[in-house]
Amino acid sequence: MIGMMYLVLTALLALQVSSAVIEKFYALNESIENGVTNASQYNGDRLVNIEEAVKKRGNRSDEMLIAQHAKELREKTQKMRAFMEKLKTEMIDKTGGFNEEGNLKGAKEETEVEVYMLGTNKSNGKAYELQTKLKEYVVYVNKTSGTFFPLIALDAKDDPIYQNNTDQKNKDFAQVNFAQTPLVAAMAVISDLETKVTNIESALMNQYV
Repeated sequence: MIGMMYLVLTALLALQVSSAVIEKFYALNESIENGVTNASQYNGDRLVNIEEAVKKRGNRSDEMLIAQHAKELREKTQKMRAFMEKLKTEMIDKTGGFNEEGNLKGAKEETEVEVYMLGTNKSNGKAYELQTKLKEYVVYVNKTSGTFFPLIALDAKDDPIYQNNTDQKNKDFAQVNFAQTPLVAAMAVISDLETKVTNIESALMNQYV
């Protein structure tokens, strides 16, 4: 989904992004966020089911260990999502917040988004911090679960969508996703990454049951 959004953006930005397109990206982001919220609630309910089932079966040591892994996974996932939600909130604040009707004032804003997410270098660009945290999350999940999930925040050279694209393949994760990108599209990119995180959590919660 990230790749498709970027291709659409590339074509549209050259012509100026219309209000209608901005509204579509806003609606897309809301739809993704609703899906993430529902998935997260489902995962929380699964954790409760796991803990209750372990208790009913007498708190066997092996099952208590499984429940502990599930609880730690939930905590890691919630912490990861909280960071991503904070990024969206701060981008909104930096681009003017909301108007009296509750609409984003800076929905089309690109410069503030790029400055915030890319920074002056990798040490202060929030997108680089996001990439690092997402990598740490996947590494943690793979190590503790014995499964293998691929990394979900890739530089263009490692991403099948971009690696053969002459114009994009030399860009890093931050550049390919947040450079010259309107606020609403940047929010949708982050929300899509949240989907990937909650999908990983869901897959493991289902294994733990």
